[in-house]
Amino acid sequence: MSLAEFFNHSRFKNISRDYTLNELVRLVPDLQHQSVSNELSQRLYFQLQQLFQQQKFTSTFGCLDPVQLIEMSKYVDTIYVSGWQCASAVTQEPGPDLADYPMDTVPRKVDQLVKAQVLHNRKYKLQYRPVDAINIFKPIIADGDTGHGGITAVMKLTKLFIEAGASGIHLEDQKAGTKKCGHMGGKVLVSTQEHVNRLKAARLQADIMRCPLVIIARSDAESGKYIDSNIDPHDHPFIMGRLKYSFEGQDYVSEYTIPEAIIEIVEKVSKVTLEKKKLFGNKTEMMNYFQKYVHVPFEYDWECLRSPEGYYRTRNGTEYATHRCLKYGKYADLLWMETSKPKYSQAEYYANEIHSKYPEMMLAYNLSPSFNWDNADMTDEEIGEYMTKIGTLGFVWQFITLAGFHVNGYHISQFAKGFQENGMLEYVKEVQRRERESGNELLTHQKWSGAGVIDYVNSLITRNGVTNINDDNSTETQF
Repeated sequence: MSLAEFFNHSRFKNISRDYTLNELVRLVPDLQHQSVSNELSQRLYFQLQQLFQQQKFTSTFGCLDPVQLIEMSKYVDTIYVSGWQCASAVTQEPGPDLADYPMDTVPRKVDQLVKAQVLHNRKYKLQYRPVDAINIFKPIIADGDTGHGGITAVMKLTKLFIEAGASGIHLEDQKAGTKKCGHMGGKVLVSTQEHVNRLKAARLQADIMRCPLVIIARSDAESGKYIDSNIDPHDHPFIMGRLKYSFEGQDYVSEYTIPEAIIEIVEKVSKVTLEKKKLFGNKTEMMNYFQKYVHVPFEYDWECLRSPEGYYRTRNGTEYATHRCLKYGKYADLLWMETSKPKYSQAEYYANEIHSKYPEMMLAYNLSPSFNWDNADMTDEEIGEYMTKIGTLGFVWQFITLAGFHVNGYHISQFAKGFQENGMLEYVKEVQRRERESGNELLTHQKWSGAGVIDYVNSLITRNGVTNINDDNSTETQF
């Protein structure tokens, strides 16, 4: 496919680019690295599009290692690689998810998993299992955090992901350097335009590499209480300030956003009823309202509410996250609002607002283990139906970010306890017999890990050699 055909492909019909094909040409090298990402990204996009048209969804969860990868690939359509899991279980110095690990940490995990896919693809081909060989290449969607810096950092990170083989990445609108897990406190947002620039940078890098990378834009504004600047007028309606005014001999002091301040003072002083939805303006527009309707002394100051670090306070919530995502929609394939609880009414509001502007926009949803699902005002039946229900709203990609972490920890804990109590019988009863009864390939772990591939390679190099892994002396012949 030529660059022109790629650039104008129908796959990008809903994506805006602020550069032309002629401008892009000058950045595309004549020869460059080709990755499985180029094919799998295309497959992922059209798979999600088909699900969206059918009001269906696909689900997955965070994968820790090649064992989890291969075993979960039998049942899921996509693989998720979580920055949180990498922070707590992969990095050389584990810790909470602050994205303070080296920026190639998550790409390196993707690279490891893609290489595992390649190995097991070869293994299944040698076992004459063509369906398994093909299906092992499940598209990987990875956590790009905040992009780990400015525009060039975002582009370099995107390049690392594509070279590693990721089919999709998500980028969130937190500030690099103060980034927290989406379910921690103390999150600081960047301006809406800064995050738009990150999304544009990621797309530009993918275009340079002729990769139809799936890009997911995430907003943390539902719970993020601070923003690093008031430079973007798009954020003005949600930045908090202190309103002071006098009316009928009484002084009033309250903390409001601009629309809230307008409604408070205009309706009280001038008895004019205003519609809040029409007041998503900037500070200049607020002053115009005041000059038109208000004839009492007043002050509005958003500097006095800044944090010791200099961050502005925001009126965080669903409305703000939606407001920001509506700006991201031109540059993203999917939109994701990080939420604090699993709440259908919130998901419905978000989906309706997004689709009022972008009818074909696909949505993503974090089925987070940080939620106390037993405290979410849902019955077991409602919990079981939740994914299907929000799937009809357009949430085509749903995922449990940290399931690999929790499943790993829980089952290891149970086995370790039983092993101390029952000795080898615990392993035989709870692992080996269960593997045999279920037909799990891990029972013969040498074969599972690709020993047959090595034997085949050796047979091509040293004909009639006697150093085969799977010869009669292998203990796996016992099975």
